[in-house]
Amino acid sequence: MITIGSYVIVQKVESEMCKLAKVTKNCEVVVDNLKIKLNGAIGKPYGLFEVQNGNLLVTASATEMGVSLSDLRNEGSESRKRPVERDDEEDAPPTKVSGQLVTSKEIEDLKHAGASVKEVVSTLASGNVKFDERTTHSQDKYLSKKTKVHNDKVYILKPTIRLINTALYQKGHERICSLRMDVFANMLYLANVVPGCRVLVYEEVQGLVIAALIQRLEGKGELYVVYNNFDINSLFAVHAMGFKPEVLNVLRPIRWDVLNKAMLGIGPEKPIQVTADEPMEYEGDPLKEPSFDQQYIWANERIVNSSIMDSLLFVGDGVNATDFLQNTLKFVRTSGSIVVHSNIESDALALVSYLESETTVEVNVQKLMSRRMQAIQDRSHPLLTEYMPSGMLISATKVGS
Repeated sequence: MITIGSYVIVQKVESEMCKLAKVTKNCEVVVDNLKIKLNGAIGKPYGLFEVQNGNLLVTASATEMGVSLSDLRNEGSESRKRPVERDDEEDAPPTKVSGQLVTSKEIEDLKHAGASVKEVVSTLASGNVKFDERTTHSQDKYLSKKTKVHNDKVYILKPTIRLINTALYQKGHERICSLRMDVFANMLYLANVVPGCRVLVYEEVQGLVIAALIQRLEGKGELYVVYNNFDINSLFAVHAMGFKPEVLNVLRPIRWDVLNKAMLGIGPEKPIQVTADEPMEYEGDPLKEPSFDQQYIWANERIVNSSIMDSLLFVGDGVNATDFLQNTLKFVRTSGSIVVHSNIESDALALVSYLESETTVEVNVQKLMSRRMQAIQDRSHPLLTEYMPSGMLISATKVGS
């Protein structure tokens, strides 16, 4: 059920755009020029909804989403020719004849009367003077475009890692280091994280990697997150997933300066009394910043003095990847996995040289680039106005101390 305070994915039918939003009483979301008030979804199950005047009124049926060219042909051929009336004044200048006989007011009246998308698009096609003169491909393209514009049905879905990644990427790929879903999935595969693993991670992608690792650990294991700023933006994806407390118990945030003090042997001013039998679990709110003493215990006892990390993941451009691994590679156990994603090629190449000089094997480098193509009849071409994200994905396996 959709509740106040939860996050949802809103996606318009017949559209690739989706948005991540938090449900509140006065929340409004705009998806493909369709304004949606989410308060109408409170207390209802996830699924397909119909939008009327911005309000979510009733759950819509999945049938009759739009109109196809075969549907129009089955309805019979109606005359789409506009009658030409002769002006009384022969010397009057010619008037511009519109290609569409149906006015926007008539379309609005149809929608207010409860007409389906199929009826609206069929009316527009019947009122288009040159529709019959178009090619088959052009007619299909026209119907698809009008169906997309006048569609008033949306999906309200429960957030998943894939949907959150897609929504954040569409909102601004630079905010998540241009991390595409296919690259993200490859990273998780190379990291080889399973329930019970101990993972050390640094990321700058609004908590996407952290949320995916929490989901994989299933409440069993330890996830040590090195961070600079511990706020809602750094854990946005974790908040959106809505994990249960028993699943979030694996999260152990450690500030950079605390980890540095533990590596240098600089302890707190007051000694911390920790017995060997004391559990390492954090009993406070996992999504709030722990105290300095708690962070120091984790950094000193479980990272610096143990070196038992099964996997190390790094995703970001704000910190040099080579500098990070020079300080943290020693914390990874033998046969542990190292996975790094960086958009700065010079930093990535320097990291490859460093890994090859250390006790690592199977150092693999993947250069990434993505470009979308528009497929039309008998040919295709790239979308020239779209940004082409690129980067490098590096993976390795540690074999010695």
